[in-house]
Amino acid sequence: MRASPRLRSLRALSLVLLFAASSAAEASARQWYEHYQRGLALLESGNASAALAELEMAARQEPRPREKARTYGTQFLFGYDPYFHEARCLLELGRFREAASALDESARAGVTPAAEIAAFTSKPRSRACLISITVSTASAS
Repeated sequence: MRASPRLRSLRALSLVLLFAASSAAEASARQWYEHYQRGLALLESGNASAALAELEMAARQEPRPREKARTYGTQFLFGYDPYFHEARCLLELGRFREAASALDESARAGVTPAAEIAAFTSKPRSRACLISITVSTASAS
Protein backbone atom coordinates (compact mmCIF):
# COMPACT_ATOMS: atom_id res chain seq x y z
CA MET A 1 0.00 0.00 0.00
CA ARG A 2 1.23 3.48 -0.81
CA ALA A 3 1.55 6.17 1.84
CA SER A 4 -0.93 9.01 1.71
CA PRO A 5 0.27 12.41 0.43
CA ARG A 6 -0.05 13.76 3.96
CA LEU A 7 2.20 11.02 5.38
CA ARG A 8 4.76 11.59 2.62
CA SER A 9 4.75 15.32 3.41
CA LEU A 10 5.28 14.63 7.12
CA ARG A 11 8.19 12.31 6.33
CA ALA A 12 9.77 14.90 4.05
CA LEU A 13 9.33 17.61 6.68
CA SER A 14 10.90 15.33 9.32
CA LEU A 15 13.93 14.76 7.11
CA VAL A 16 14.33 18.48 6.45
CA LEU A 17 14.12 19.29 10.17
CA LEU A 18 16.59 16.53 11.03
CA PHE A 19 19.05 17.83 8.43
CA ALA A 20 18.63 21.43 9.63
CA ALA A 21 19.24 20.43 13.26
CA SER A 22 22.41 18.51 12.44
CA SER A 23 23.67 21.36 10.24
CA ALA A 24 23.06 23.88 13.01
CA ALA A 25 24.99 21.73 15.50
CA GLU A 26 27.90 21.41 13.09
CA ALA A 27 27.89 25.17 12.41
CA SER A 28 28.00 25.86 16.14
CA ALA A 29 30.90 23.44 16.61
CA ARG A 30 32.83 24.96 13.73
CA GLN A 31 32.24 28.38 15.15
CA TRP A 32 34.09 27.80 18.46
CA TYR A 33 36.82 25.92 16.64
CA GLU A 34 37.29 28.75 14.17
CA HIS A 35 37.54 31.30 16.98
CA TYR A 36 40.11 29.11 18.73
CA GLN A 37 42.23 28.65 15.60
CA ARG A 38 42.02 32.36 14.76
CA GLY A 39 43.02 33.23 18.32
CA LEU A 40 46.08 30.99 18.17
CA ALA A 41 47.14 32.43 14.82
CA LEU A 42 46.70 36.00 16.07
CA LEU A 43 48.68 35.22 19.23
CA GLU A 44 51.53 33.77 17.19
CA SER A 45 51.54 36.86 14.96
CA GLY A 46 51.87 39.12 18.03
CA ASN A 47 48.33 40.51 18.19
CA ALA A 48 47.50 39.58 21.78
CA SER A 49 44.45 41.84 22.05
CA ALA A 50 42.65 40.40 19.02
CA ALA A 51 43.78 36.89 19.97
CA LEU A 52 42.28 37.30 23.44
CA ALA A 53 38.91 38.31 21.98
CA GLU A 54 38.87 35.21 19.75
CA LEU A 55 39.96 32.86 22.54
CA GLU A 56 37.35 34.29 24.93
CA MET A 57 34.67 33.75 22.28
CA ALA A 58 35.81 30.13 21.83
CA ALA A 59 35.74 29.59 25.60
CA ARG A 60 32.24 31.07 25.88
CA GLN A 61 30.94 28.72 23.20
CA GLU A 62 32.94 25.66 24.33
CA PRO A 63 34.05 26.27 27.94
CA ARG A 64 35.36 22.79 28.77
CA PRO A 65 39.03 22.18 27.87
CA ARG A 66 39.55 18.66 26.60
CA GLU A 67 42.24 16.37 25.24
CA LYS A 68 40.04 15.51 22.25
CA ALA A 69 37.24 17.86 21.17
CA ARG A 70 34.97 17.10 18.23
CA THR A 71 34.84 20.03 15.84
CA TYR A 72 32.43 18.58 13.27
CA GLY A 73 31.71 15.23 11.70
CA THR A 74 34.71 13.01 12.31
CA GLN A 75 37.12 15.94 12.79
CA PHE A 76 38.77 16.46 16.17
CA LEU A 77 40.96 19.06 17.81
CA PHE A 78 43.52 17.69 20.24
CA GLY A 79 44.62 19.64 23.32
CA TYR A 80 41.82 22.23 23.36
CA ASP A 81 42.74 24.62 26.21
CA PRO A 82 41.64 28.21 25.58
CA TYR A 83 42.53 29.27 29.12
CA PHE A 84 46.24 28.56 28.74
CA HIS A 85 46.37 30.71 25.61
CA GLU A 86 44.20 33.39 27.24
CA ALA A 87 46.84 33.53 30.00
CA ARG A 88 49.53 34.06 27.38
CA CYS A 89 47.53 36.95 25.86
CA LEU A 90 46.72 38.53 29.20
CA LEU A 91 50.35 38.41 30.22
CA GLU A 92 51.34 40.20 27.01
CA LEU A 93 48.71 42.84 27.75
CA GLY A 94 49.99 43.36 31.30
CA ARG A 95 46.78 42.04 32.90
CA PHE A 96 48.63 39.92 35.44
CA ARG A 97 45.85 38.96 37.86
CA GLU A 98 43.62 37.80 35.01
CA ALA A 99 46.57 35.91 33.50
CA ALA A 100 47.15 34.08 36.78
CA SER A 101 43.45 33.23 37.03
CA ALA A 102 43.37 31.86 33.46
CA LEU A 103 46.52 29.88 34.16
CA ASP A 104 44.92 28.37 37.28
CA GLU A 105 41.88 27.40 35.21
CA SER A 106 44.14 25.77 32.65
CA ALA A 107 46.08 23.85 35.31
CA ARG A 108 42.83 22.60 36.90
CA ALA A 109 41.62 21.29 33.53
CA GLY A 110 44.80 19.27 33.11
CA VAL A 111 44.81 19.42 29.30
CA THR A 112 47.98 21.45 28.81
CA PRO A 113 50.88 19.38 30.13
CA ALA A 114 52.23 20.52 33.49
CA ALA A 115 55.71 20.77 31.94
CA GLU A 116 54.41 23.28 29.37
CA ILE A 117 52.72 25.36 32.07
CA ALA A 118 55.92 25.21 34.16
CA ALA A 119 58.01 26.30 31.16
CA PHE A 120 55.60 29.19 30.55
CA THR A 121 55.67 30.33 34.19
CA SER A 122 59.47 30.13 34.33
CA LYS A 123 59.90 32.77 31.60
CA PRO A 124 61.05 36.11 33.05
CA ARG A 125 57.87 38.01 32.14
CA SER A 126 55.66 35.25 33.57
CA ARG A 127 57.74 35.14 36.73
CA ALA A 128 57.38 38.92 37.14
CA CYS A 129 53.61 38.53 36.75
CA LEU A 130 53.41 35.89 39.48
CA ILE A 131 55.70 37.84 41.82
CA SER A 132 53.65 41.00 41.26
CA ILE A 133 50.45 39.18 42.19
CA THR A 134 52.04 37.60 45.29
CA VAL A 135 53.41 40.94 46.50
CA SER A 136 50.17 42.87 45.93
CA THR A 137 48.13 40.13 47.63
CA ALA A 138 50.48 40.04 50.63
CA SER A 139 50.41 43.83 51.03
CA ALA A 140 46.61 43.86 50.84
CA SER A 141 46.39 41.47 53.82
